[in-house]
Amino acid sequence: MRHAIGVDIGGTNIKAGLVAGNGRIIKKCIVKTEAKQGRARVLANIFRAIEAVNSGNVIGIGVGCPGPFRDIKKGIIGKTPNLPLHNVNLKQAVEKRFRKKVAIDNDANCFVLAEAKLGAAKKSNVVVGLTLGTGVGGGIVISGKIFHGRGNAGELGHIFLNEDFDYYLAERGVQRLCGSLRVRDSVELFELANKGSRAAKEVWAKFGRILGVLIVDIVHTLDPDIVVIGGGISKSWKHFSREMQQEISRKAIFPPCRAVRAKSADSGILGAALLAFRP
Repeated sequence: MRHAIGVDIGGTNIKAGLVAGNGRIIKKCIVKTEAKQGRARVLANIFRAIEAVNSGNVIGIGVGCPGPFRDIKKGIIGKTPNLPLHNVNLKQAVEKRFRKKVAIDNDANCFVLAEAKLGAAKKSNVVVGLTLGTGVGGGIVISGKIFHGRGNAGELGHIFLNEDFDYYLAERGVQRLCGSLRVRDSVELFELANKGSRAAKEVWAKFGRILGVLIVDIVHTLDPDIVVIGGGISKSWKHFSREMQQEISRKAIFPPCRAVRAKSADSGILGAALLAFRP
């Protein structure tokens, strides 16, 4: 059976996996991105993650990296908000290091591709995905293919509502919504809500309503078959999904599609590997 490596680069962690042709992850590695340590450290950590899962017998390496891209075909990164990779030709750098065919795309595009092919959106035609983590990523897959527009379509976290949605729905945005409630991150807020904190639950309710507004914008623009939500913050689904769904129902001017949680926590790895499996 053929194998490929999938790499999911995030603002906090880099995940890499050795993936079989049937979509099974054989080996997986997670390393810290260390974005604040600069470009050289981030590149070294990307290489380290790949080396940890490399069997030496893979057909290629797929890489998902936050955008926007300066040139997606060549693999040149644009000015990414959460990574020091501006103007880096990441495709070339990985090819030079590992001497393998490398395919690269936006990390959220990889997430949506995996969910469309293997996950919660399987058999759906028009699939939109959102990843909620260090930043808010978005992607669109139509008939099994990523929709790029001129190269950077799907940056849905940067639709504007006073500030862009990334301001409210990314990790730092969750902390902004907390106001005087002191928490270090969304995990701590999740744990507080689990313990019954009314203040924490209200923050998640507010988060859900804002996310619902973004999804309504997506529904009104693209009328997709399904919207799939993933990323680290989606682990708090039970605390924000009801308000999200209620906001969608209140504001949509026609019957909206389903908005669901991603099937796999490793869709970024799987989608990146799918890039490498392409002819």
